[in-house]
Amino acid sequence: MKFAMKSIIITPDRIKKEIIFLIIALLIGNALNVYAIYTYQTNWLELITHLPLIIMLSFLIYLVAFTIRAIYSFFSKFMRKGKTVK
Repeated sequence: MKFAMKSIIITPDRIKKEIIFLIIALLIGNALNVYAIYTYQTNWLELITHLPLIIMLSFLIYLVAFTIRAIYSFFSKFMRKGKTVK
């Protein structure tokens, strides 16, 4: 028995949507950093010095959002009325 792998094609529209989600996550991370700087009255240079932490935070936000979207997509396929899952 011979198994062949399927080709996975990621459309340009999907890539664009994922980049937009990642940019939104980065903006949320920066907004949280600006809020923390303003609240604790620290130096605004921390916007630059904490950039690696903001990037890691934005990837964490992206992964959480991706997980929620994947779970929603998985369950929405089973909840469609009148359609069968192949």
